[in-house]
Amino acid sequence: MTKKIILFLTTVFVALPLGGAIISFVAPWEYDVSATTFLDWHRHIDYYMGKRGAFIGLPSLAFLLIQTIIFWRDKKKTKAALVLATLLLSIMGTAIAITGNVPINQQLQNLQAGAIPANWEQIRNEWLGYHFWRNLTAIIGFVSFMLTFFLEPKAKQFS
Repeated sequence: MTKKIILFLTTVFVALPLGGAIISFVAPWEYDVSATTFLDWHRHIDYYMGKRGAFIGLPSLAFLLIQTIIFWRDKKKTKAALVLATLLLSIMGTAIAITGNVPINQQLQNLQAGAIPANWEQIRNEWLGYHFWRNLTAIIGFVSFMLTFFLEPKAKQFS
C-alpha cells in the first residue's frame, strides 16, 4: 500500500507543472499584453512562486528519487530508468529556474509602471525563453513518467 501511495504522490507532483507548461504553448498570452499588464501579473506570480515554489519542487524531486529506488529494488529497471529521466529533467528545470528566471525576476520587480524602459520586451522575452525550456522539461518529464504506467510486467516463463 505504501508503494501505491508514493506512486500516487509522485504522479501528482510530476503533473503539477504540466498545466502551466501546456497553456504556455497553446495560449502564450504574455507576448500580447502591455508592459503594465505583464508586470502586474509577474509581481503576483513571482510573489506566489517565491513563497510556495520550494514546497512544490523539493517534494517532487524527493518523490521521484524514492520512486526510482522503488522501481529499481523491484527489478523494474525500465520503469526506474524512465523515472530517473523524469528526475533529471526536473533537476534541469530547477537549474534553469535558479540560473535563468530568478535573476530576471528581481529585474522585473524593479520596473515601475511610470518608468518602463524601452527594452522591457527584451527582458520579458528572455524571462519567457527560460520558461519555454522549463516547460519543455516538464512536458517531456511528464511523458517519461507516464510511460511507466503502460509498461507491462514480463510474463512468467513456465518450464
